[in-house]
Amino acid sequence: MNSMIVLAHPSRESLNYSLYQGLCNKIQRQDLFPHDLYREDFPCILPVEEIQRGISTDDLIGQHQRELIQSDRIILLYPDWWSMPPAILKGWLDRVLTAEVAYSWQGEEFMEKNKNPLLKGKKIHIIVTADGALDFYWLKKLWGEKIWGYCGAEAKLYLFDNLKDQPYKSVQKQMQAILSGLLVE
Repeated sequence: MNSMIVLAHPSRESLNYSLYQGLCNKIQRQDLFPHDLYREDFPCILPVEEIQRGISTDDLIGQHQRELIQSDRIILLYPDWWSMPPAILKGWLDRVLTAEVAYSWQGEEFMEKNKNPLLKGKKIHIIVTADGALDFYWLKKLWGEKIWGYCGAEAKLYLFDNLKDQPYKSVQKQMQAILSGLLVE
């Protein structure tokens, strides 16, 4: 099973980075596409020329798209900032989940088109951390329906919220449970 792991946290001292390292260490290297967006200096700003062309000429974007297509399981790890993912992850979504990669349009020229999701069968795991409370239902709708559901993939959320109020041992136990669960799916 090929796995793509995408980390969107700037600090190597974070819980997100610790989870990322744990997952990378447990998944066989030949089946793994690890991406630390900040370390890669991922180009998250979508140029107008790319919108007009409908395709990116950036090699890193192309690599992410190819690996996404090859992956059976995609794991996203990010901190919740202002009830949103970091801008670098939003940029990743904009530039990687494009037409002919994540979905396509079918139909006669000059007629109404039908959307064809291209990521059917892929399992998406989204791990979100936050100091405060997270709105599970809003995040489930965003990730499960609006983003990945649109592309035909099945998304599952893992939330680590209210972290500032939890003892480290409790968080560590939750983290181990998530790592174990992800690796058997």
